[in-house]
Amino acid sequence: MESPRVSVVIPAYNSRFFETALKSALAQTFEDLEVLVCDDSLGGRIEGICEAHSGGRLKYLKNPVNLGFGANFTQGFQLARGEFVKFLNDDDVLHPECVAQVRRQTGPRHESPQRHRCQREGLHRHPCNATAPEDH
Repeated sequence: MESPRVSVVIPAYNSRFFETALKSALAQTFEDLEVLVCDDSLGGRIEGICEAHSGGRLKYLKNPVNLGFGANFTQGFQLARGEFVKFLNDDDVLHPECVAQVRRQTGPRHESPQRHRCQREGLHRHPCNATAPEDH
């Protein structure tokens, strides 16, 4: 299976606004994309929401034990298959064109053996390790 160009990673814990965040990630107009949910919550509410939206671009992982925000964030980064990684908190929303705008700004011929983390300004930052998030 070919890797997607972009991974939207949601390190999830709080289900209160999670479904809205997930829907905004799944509604991205950019097609070469995966949405990865790393569920660090207690209970099954986030899992149930993901099951209701399963298929296609959504990948779901339930942590067997609570990892905490930092470790869950890092795990999402490690499991993301895309060259570009966009993090989305479980209480945030993406504009439907967010990923498409970032890809237009990085250019269609961008080639790199490393990953890039996308920022809210729509620009990618310098390449970063695939093993841990940057300290910025």
